Amino acid sequence: MERTNGHKTVWLQGDPVLPRLRSGDTTTITRLDRLFCSVPNLIIVGTGLRNRGIRLHAVEQNIDNNTLEGRDFSGMMSVFATLHHEFVLAATNDGLAAARARGNTQNHEL
Repeated sequence: MERTNGHKTVWLQGDPVLPRLRSGDTTTITRLDRLFCSVPNLIIVGTGLRNRGIRLHAVEQNIDNNTLEGRDFSGMMSVFATLHHEFVLAATNDGLAAARARGNTQNHEL
């Protein structure tokens, strides 16, 4: 049972379950929003599940990463995860450069 809302980055009750899943396990959910609380969370956690060999089955959206369509969806999630990472990295480096220009930080690059 969730005790949070979609504005949090991680479901409170989801955290204890996800680390226990092993390769070959199946996570069946009614809808994607029952496990993932935001698009970035879907991308990051969903890609992590796929990379760990864990089957994800969302019943209402008919998404199953054991099917061709589901694997394609997982592939798109990987692309978006990479893009998200690049955006975060660029924004962080831009922030560090601005702080350095103001003399507020040491010279660190990510």
